[in-house]
Amino acid sequence: MTIQDHAHDPRISKPHPHKKGYRCEIKTASGTWRHGPTAPAKEEAEVLARQVLAVVEREHGQTVASCIDAYLDHRRNKGSRDQTIVTYRLIEKK
Repeated sequence: MTIQDHAHDPRISKPHPHKKGYRCEIKTASGTWRHGPTAPAKEEAEVLARQVLAVVEREHGQTVASCIDAYLDHRRNKGSRDQTIVTYRLIEKK
């Protein structure tokens, strides 16, 4: 496995000093980094960062089923025949 294989893995950095406390940096599944909340203790900063990451993933995550539904809506809007949509649904259930 190369470094690029993990390019978009969500992760949390180790806490580092920030102002009068500590904070972690949070890497989301999209590959962007964001600052975690500042806390008085390192352990608390890690807990808060994990909570932020969980919220971000829950708000921005997509399931395979929702992606398939979006694709079928796209095909329908592009004018695909009903039979094409039915065929995609049959393939999905296999």
